[in-house]
Amino acid sequence: MFCNQCGEEVPEDSKFCPFCGASTVKRKRKDQNPEPQKNEDSHDDFMDEEVKKNLRNIGKNPKAIGKNPKFMGKDSKNHSSPTSELKRKIVLLIISTLIVSPFLLLWVHAQNKEKETLNQAVQQIESKQYDDAAVTLVTMDSKEGKDLYNLAEAFKAFGKKDYDLADSYLKDVSIETMENRYPDLKDNIDAMKTKLDDTREARKKASLEKYEADQKQKKAEAQQRAQEYQNTLHIGDPDNKIVDVMGLPEAKNTTQVDGHQSVQWVYKNVYIYTDDGIISAIQKFE
Repeated sequence: MFCNQCGEEVPEDSKFCPFCGASTVKRKRKDQNPEPQKNEDSHDDFMDEEVKKNLRNIGKNPKAIGKNPKFMGKDSKNHSSPTSELKRKIVLLIISTLIVSPFLLLWVHAQNKEKETLNQAVQQIESKQYDDAAVTLVTMDSKEGKDLYNLAEAFKAFGKKDYDLADSYLKDVSIETMENRYPDLKDNIDAMKTKLDDTREARKKASLEKYEADQKQKKAEAQQRAQEYQNTLHIGDPDNKIVDVMGLPEAKNTTQVDGHQSVQWVYKNVYIYTDDGIISAIQKFE
């Protein structure tokens, strides 16, 4: 059913339009019903004086009247107009946009900043400024940034012919990804990789030989220290070591007290003292 005054669609059982407040009851002609009977749902009984007063002003401000609950039928519902619903959605959309926009702008700025940093580092690597590239990339957390950092360090070590160090950095690089993304670096990466592959076996052999030589050297040094220690007297050594190191003494002065024996071993420039067979002091003379 549609309102005769404003044209809005209203529920079938409503006595009044919820939008403009006009009555939706069709009145009969006077000749058909000259003396209408009163009933509970009649217009005059349902509305109070304030409603009647406002109904007379429908033409003056129908929108305000339509929003007033007093102008609705007792069985009708307070439906919002399509225009109000559209406005509400627009406001919510604007608020959501205002909330999300700062975060979106920050994300876009971060992405642009990262792209600029990566491009700068690539240019430094292409110019063989490996130290500068490493400094540029050292704070990068992305996989691409870490790959470029390791690549710069690999190139730097390779230039110094430290192939083992270059190999250790290069193994952490996604080489195929780097070559596809930065084709200008492909030739240099391939050349370094080829050289490292060709020398890997020889480097392993040399590394093993160096390790064995180092172990042999360490063993010889340990034996030498042991020999030196053996040929030198120390506090705490047994007295039988004295003759082995110093030879026979020029004199031995022995003191016996309460079952304890103290001996002074006299050599040309050294006095050695023992207590109960253990060296307790060594006195040297220049």
